[in-house]
Amino acid sequence: MFEFKNRARRSVSAPMFYWAALMTVFMVLFEVSSKHRGAYGLGAFIATALLGVLLGYRRRVGSVFFAPVVHWLVAWIPLWVAMMAHHGFLRGFFRGLVVITFGWAAIASVEITVILLFAVITRSVFSKRTRSNNDVVIFGPNDL
Repeated sequence: MFEFKNRARRSVSAPMFYWAALMTVFMVLFEVSSKHRGAYGLGAFIATALLGVLLGYRRRVGSVFFAPVVHWLVAWIPLWVAMMAHHGFLRGFFRGLVVITFGWAAIASVEITVILLFAVITRSVFSKRTRSNNDVVIFGPNDL
């Protein structure tokens, strides 16, 4: 007999969407402005780390792999428009095609790494260790 309990704490859909919108703002500002790129990168890192902490605290570590997809869906059009505004229509169109479509794999892998790192650390810090006995007992079909 198996008994599964849902130990997750609340939904993470809204915070993940807010994070994706904030990351879109950071990426558009990073693309359009050349002055404060380090500050925008640091802000994006902090926002990503905070999302990882939230996912770990709410026990939604599996959502780590879905967060970059949400970010890509939210950021695709605004980032493409920012590239066309910064580099000109035709050049920005093709540069946006390359960076947004193909470069997103690198961006997503960095996001997954940072979010997963902070989520796992937070999950391990806030996990409840209620079991004092770690023995595993397996009952056969005739033992019950």
